[in-house]
This record gives sequence, structure tokens and C-alpha cells, in this order.
Amino acid sequence: MTAADQSVIRTAVLQARAARSKEQWQVDSAAIAERFQSLPEGVDAHCIAIYASLATEPDTWRLINRFQTAGHTILLPRVSGPHALEWGRYDGPDSLIAGKWNILEPKEPTTASLRDCEIVVVPALAVDPTTGLRMGYGGGYFDAALTDVPQHAQGGPLRVSLCFDDEVIEGLPANDWDACVDVIVTPSQTLRP
Repeated sequence: MTAADQSVIRTAVLQARAARSKEQWQVDSAAIAERFQSLPEGVDAHCIAIYASLATEPDTWRLINRFQTAGHTILLPRVSGPHALEWGRYDGPDSLIAGKWNILEPKEPTTASLRDCEIVVVPALAVDPTTGLRMGYGGGYFDAALTDVPQHAQGGPLRVSLCFDDEVIEGLPANDWDACVDVIVTPSQTLRP
């Protein structure tokens, strides 16, 4: 695997996302949200770490709002340095500011960490359905954030990626430091690699 292979895949996924109609994005995002909410691990989850989605990513805002309304603690990432994230509690739109790359993030950090969550939603451009290896945007922020968090099988939070059906790619090239996920949720299926 080379950096060029990853670059080709990233470019293709980003182009496909940009070409997706707003109507199809809404339909697919709604289907992803419904599948995510049906995960049995979500029923008893008190704390969910998730990211603020960008315009062409699967919509996380409907999940953020539904879980907050239901009384769950929602943690969103804040960029705290090069390849470093910290977490802040989502307490509604007024608790957010535009951060790095103009991504909405909490104004203030919290003492809670990913270890306090039952579910961590990890962004992905593509995910391998056989291994759970995910490819992000290339900055390594979530990979670094998950380094010291136990895998779900060892008592850590369930790691979930939301993606569109065409972003599930078998044999996805990855690096040794790329974080794996336990569950992949797409509009048409829920996969557990």
C-alpha cells in the first residue's frame, strides 16, 4: 500500500460525496440514523462521542439531537493541537464555535474522555468490511485519540463508523496506526467486521 493508493481512494470518495444529490444525501443519512439507533449497544449508552458532520458526510446532527433530547451525554471533539483532540460536552447549538477547518466544536473542554463513553462514532471516508480498518481524511486525529482507548472486546467503547454504501471497500489500504471500528453503518446494512 502506498500513500498514492490512499490518495486515489480519498479523491474518489470525496468526488462521489460531492456528486451525491441533496435529496439522496438526506435519504441515505436518514437510513443511516435509523440503523444506528437500532444498535443494541445504544439502548443503555449514557455517553456517546460523535463528531459534527460536514456538508457531504453522513449527517450526524439528527443523531446528536435525538440522543441529547433522550438525555444521553454527547461529547464532541475539539482540536487541541497538532493531531490532538480533546472532548467537550454538547449542550445545544450555543455551546459550539467554529473551530479548525470551520468544523463546529464545543467552546469548552470537559474532563470526560472517550473511556467514559459506551459508543464512539469515528469519521471515515471508507471502511474495510472484513477488518474494520477505516480511512479518514489523513490527519490522524481520531487515530491518535483512540490509541489509549481499549478495544470494545477489552471493555472499551463500541467504535462505529457511518458511511455511504459505496464507501465500504474490501482490501482498503491502511497504515499500522489506522484505528479499526467494530461496526459499520450504511444506509442499507450494519456490518460487524
